[in-house]
Amino acid sequence: MAKEVKLSEALYRGVTYPFTYQHRNSDGNAPLTGCTVFFTVKVGPFDDNASDTSAIGDPVTIGPSEHTDAENGYTEWDWMVPATGVEPGDYFFDVVVKNSEGKMLPPSAIGSFKIAGKRTNRTS
Repeated sequence: MAKEVKLSEALYRGVTYPFTYQHRNSDGNAPLTGCTVFFTVKVGPFDDNASDTSAIGDPVTIGPSEHTDAENGYTEWDWMVPATGVEPGDYFFDVVVKNSEGKMLPPSAIGSFKIAGKRTNRTS
């Protein structure tokens, strides 16, 4: 069963945020060796878009050689909230792992957070 996560602080448009994830499978084991991790954010908790083209911002893919500590199940990434085109409000994400045999596993983390607007949208 996926771990439900609710971020308590709002994320602001145009800002990049670091994420850290520790993988735990149903056996309590943690390794990400040979695995790929996917992080995707969407407007609603569910949709029928199989290609994830409705994702907010850039979906993140962390390949098998990119994990922070694959043996202990840790991986990290940065995700930037788009500066424009995203209305302030509630957004939903999941973390899905493809195992070393290439099998997509059920979501291991699902959650939500608020995206807050700023008075300005400058990024440079």
